[in-house]
Amino acid sequence: MSSRSPEATRDRQTLAAAAARQALAAFAPAKTAYVEYRTRGSLLIIGDAHRALKIADTLKRTLRVIAVTDAPETGREPRGVTVVRGRVVELNGYLGRFTATAAGPREPLTLAPFSPNQDGCFDFVLDLSEPPLLSTEVPPLGYFAAGDDDKTVQRVLQAVARLGDKFSKPKYFDYKPERCAHGRKGITGCERCLEACPAGAIVSAGATVQVDPYLCQGCGSCTAVCPSGAISYAYPPPGETHDRLWAMLEAFRAAGGVNPRLVFYEPAGSAQFSKMVELNSPVAVLPFAVTALASIGIDTWLTALAHGAADIVLLAGGGTPYTSLTQLGLQVDTAQRMLAGMGHEQARIQLLAEDEPGTMRQIFNFAPPESLTATRFAGLDDKRTAALRALDHLSSLVPSAPDRVKLPEGSAFGELQLDRDTCTMCLACAGLCPTGALQAGQHDLELTFIEAACVQCALCSRGCPEKAIRLVPRFLCAHEQRGRARVLNTADMVRCIECGSPFMPRALLEASLARVKDNPAFRGDAERLFKTCPACRANATMLAQVLHNRPPAD
Repeated sequence: MSSRSPEATRDRQTLAAAAARQALAAFAPAKTAYVEYRTRGSLLIIGDAHRALKIADTLKRTLRVIAVTDAPETGREPRGVTVVRGRVVELNGYLGRFTATAAGPREPLTLAPFSPNQDGCFDFVLDLSEPPLLSTEVPPLGYFAAGDDDKTVQRVLQAVARLGDKFSKPKYFDYKPERCAHGRKGITGCERCLEACPAGAIVSAGATVQVDPYLCQGCGSCTAVCPSGAISYAYPPPGETHDRLWAMLEAFRAAGGVNPRLVFYEPAGSAQFSKMVELNSPVAVLPFAVTALASIGIDTWLTALAHGAADIVLLAGGGTPYTSLTQLGLQVDTAQRMLAGMGHEQARIQLLAEDEPGTMRQIFNFAPPESLTATRFAGLDDKRTAALRALDHLSSLVPSAPDRVKLPEGSAFGELQLDRDTCTMCLACAGLCPTGALQAGQHDLELTFIEAACVQCALCSRGCPEKAIRLVPRFLCAHEQRGRARVLNTADMVRCIECGSPFMPRALLEASLARVKDNPAFRGDAERLFKTCPACRANATMLAQVLHNRPPAD
């Protein structure tokens, strides 16, 4: 049998795939912080009286039940159940820490006095309201929305048994507020994570955001869309994922394997794929299990290609939230445009749904493209640096790579265009920029821009008083040019009419004079006042005070 026969090739690929999986299995689980919940066995049921009391009568054997309904008292309430007449108007919290308020005659009234727990909180909530009080796509742990009575009871009982009186889960994220591009000086910039979270766990906190670790369910959408790396996945961190990818792909190559297809999937939601992997082990499909599909983003996909994967499939299982799928689709579109723009096949990255007909056939029966020349990046937890290094490597493999690649709106890479005729060189944009992409040059006479640092957060364009800045999403392939500071504008400085020192850009002076020309407070001395530097104005004010307070001459 020839070494080049299909059988020999198949055997080699089989051994290589086994070696890759063995290398991946050698990694110890990631260490991360944990979030702990405590419950005391109380259940708040909200909604229709008939259903609520029927379910309460069943669950009272396991839980201390409080039912809140606006139906009138009938005298047939089940024993052992606390029944409260009212209508719940607000519900907040999570497993072990739910709080509720009901409509009152003048203002909402807390339901804390009806809780059997000393802190006034409820451990579980069964919401029979239509529509439900909580509308987040991924509800908090311990919350159950309406459903068929029997199935609802079973879901509650199963959850109570699974969660117990003490439950912990990983703290799925790390947040570095100093990197956050959400806001500065009262101006809002990047809101990608707030829009991407299906659990409602992220809220604005002025210049930064707050992520509630108890509401976070680990879907990872926020980490995939964060442009600056302020939010990163911690279970495992990006650098560890990249190292695991390299070990897996390097072992595959060392065993003689070629052109592997890498499939990212969630084991809990991809039973069909897991079964097919076992049945099709000789095929060069390398499964890579992740906690959540959206926990890996462009940086990981591009790094995997740079590490030697022929192509990548993101396999969405039945449990992937719709919001996460939407964000993944946008990220995949951006990655595909980058690849195609540089001269690579854009289909090297694909997003597929497990429940779509033909998906398994598409994954396993394929003619793979050839793997690109592999290179290793040591584990980088800074996702932007990892993405740029991978892009530089992929761009270097195309002799005729273009200078730039146009990207869709909302991308985290790009430049900004400045209208010099409108810009007054006030440098407000440089003061707002959270990444140092915009900076005041030497002696504040220049405004410079470093494209590699720009995350397209829009703080500069929204904070510019003259609206002189426009964001342009793109990827600049030449890394030297991308990382070099270039001058966007220079200032023609006005000299103080008293001391002669340069102190203000001429364009800013003219804009300031135009703004106050009709203000009666500035009539007469406005131009002289504005053309005097702050030091001379301060000296003049001090001299006037001295002369005013001087005693009269004898």
